[in-house]
Amino acid sequence: MMNIDIINPNAKFYRYQNDNKLRWLSNDDFVIWHSRTELKDEKYLLKPNWPECCPGHRSLPDNIVSYLSMFPHCCKSHKTLVDADWFTLEKLKRLPEKILETARQTENLIASKLDESDWYDHITEWIEYSIESFGQLPKGFGSPIALNVYLSHIEHILNCSYEKIYQPKIDKILAFINSYESHDGAADQVDIIELIGKYNKWLEIFPWQISYLTHLKAHFENQIPILSGEKKYNRYSGISKIRVITEERLVTFLMESTQHILKEVNAKALATQGNLSDPEKKCFEIINARRDHELMQLGENINDERKKLYKLFKQWFSGELRYLKEITPILEKLAEEPAIKSAGTERDRKDHYEIEKLHNEFCPRMPISEAVQHFKILTSTPSKNNAPFLTEEAFKSFIARAFGRMDIGKQKINFGRGETNLIISLFAEFFQKASRQWEPSGQCKDKYVSLLTDNFHDWKKSKVSANFKVRPGAWQ
Repeated sequence: MMNIDIINPNAKFYRYQNDNKLRWLSNDDFVIWHSRTELKDEKYLLKPNWPECCPGHRSLPDNIVSYLSMFPHCCKSHKTLVDADWFTLEKLKRLPEKILETARQTENLIASKLDESDWYDHITEWIEYSIESFGQLPKGFGSPIALNVYLSHIEHILNCSYEKIYQPKIDKILAFINSYESHDGAADQVDIIELIGKYNKWLEIFPWQISYLTHLKAHFENQIPILSGEKKYNRYSGISKIRVITEERLVTFLMESTQHILKEVNAKALATQGNLSDPEKKCFEIINARRDHELMQLGENINDERKKLYKLFKQWFSGELRYLKEITPILEKLAEEPAIKSAGTERDRKDHYEIEKLHNEFCPRMPISEAVQHFKILTSTPSKNNAPFLTEEAFKSFIARAFGRMDIGKQKINFGRGETNLIISLFAEFFQKASRQWEPSGQCKDKYVSLLTDNFHDWKKSKVSANFKVRPGAWQ
């Protein structure tokens, strides 16, 4: 448990919009005092009279006394603590006991784990936990108190107490300790408020009011793209860590996401899927969005990444309007040709956009709403490409073709690298549910494999069948 004191009475806790889970505090405003470390369920391997067992260990209590006798006049940074009204030597009363305890536990853990297969993870996680147990002084007041005493002792023991056969492992542990001491790989200082401000500006600029972009808005409003990489969990501290993204990387992410969305979701893509309807209304929406951008920039001297975004949107608006203007008369002409579809097409085209009213021809016992509800997640969840797996129009076409047996072309699912099994899992989950509730027999796996392969491009039945299984929690 961290022992934290807020030293600035005017300190402000920040949080991301209405999110109560993500909060942060400036490192000028708090101090973390040292705390005990706990090593559970480890067999004791050190000598019973530790640290009186040898000269090397006996020197540790002497080094602690020597260090604290000079503190806080030991260095320039710590000397500033003399005038800090929140600091008192009373806080260090149990520090000697803490250093000895943590050093003993560290030596014992290294001895017990060094021959195990996952020795490196155990030892480095413990050392990280131990380092953090020495606390943190506010910015400008120096390194954690007495941390150097602990690290120097552990380095000495590693260098002097192990046979040569362990030297490669010892070198790796020492390198890990040195990376902490030298701050190699330390994250750059970032302003979280500035990052969130940039992201919110992007949300304001993006033309969500255009109908075929609107469905993406909720996803991007509800995410926090200021964290980078995978979470790292420490089994000893119980804390997970993840890096905060840099401002430069956030700007790159926003530009790449914008470009990808605009390339994937546009009038041309809708036309290719056979889902481009009411082009005049779409032109009206784009013209309004373009004017909104002009008004946003009015009287502004914009020199940051927004300048590039506005330029990118301006190009996209222009291209969309030109394409819609050129294709509208062609669409009108095609709609007039009776041979373009078989009898019943006009009825189908109308009903296609009323999918809830369709009769489920695929599984007659199942209400069509079950299929709509199950697969709707494909329109609201972005793939690794940052665009949804299916547009609203493509989703409706899929439901109409697969369940309403309408004469509509196959659709294409937008997915990124490594997401094929995720999509297969969604169809396998649908099969599992249907076979239990609505199918007369549970022996209908091929039917549900074909639900994917027969209605979407680029899905091989053999591959889908081989991987057709539910992955719990994949879509949560």
